[in-house]
Amino acid sequence: MTTETLFFSISGEFITTHARERMRDFDWSNALRFLITSLDGMTHEIAVEILKGEKRLTGVNDLDLCDETETVRSEWQKIVHKMFGAVTMWNDYYWQPYAVVDNFGMHDLSSYRLLTNLQKSSNVLAIPSPSTPVTTTTANCSAKFPT
Repeated sequence: MTTETLFFSISGEFITTHARERMRDFDWSNALRFLITSLDGMTHEIAVEILKGEKRLTGVNDLDLCDETETVRSEWQKIVHKMFGAVTMWNDYYWQPYAVVDNFGMHDLSSYRLLTNLQKSSNVLAIPSPSTPVTTTTANCSAKFPT
């Protein structure tokens, strides 16, 4: 029986791309964990810089940390902002809105008037009058991500 010795190499480009693909899959916590646990000496701060598109790994087997090119940085940051720009933390969970109300239509106004008239006649509903200032709260959210 003969034995053969096999070798493998790992490139910084592969590691950077793999981590960012996890981000694109909305799996940022695994992307961060992958970078920190896979490479000796990788700090949380450096991993975040890579995931934000500010830095990249280069080289084969002997990896270097370099600034990301301006073109890639700009494109990647547009993607990250679109995916995570509205994410907020509330009660130890990350929440991402799935809809934004930016205007009310005529149907909303007629429904409001109907409900206001019902409130005046029955005192069942507590709908503010048009002169009462209305405050808004956080929008409904579609997903929560554990911290």
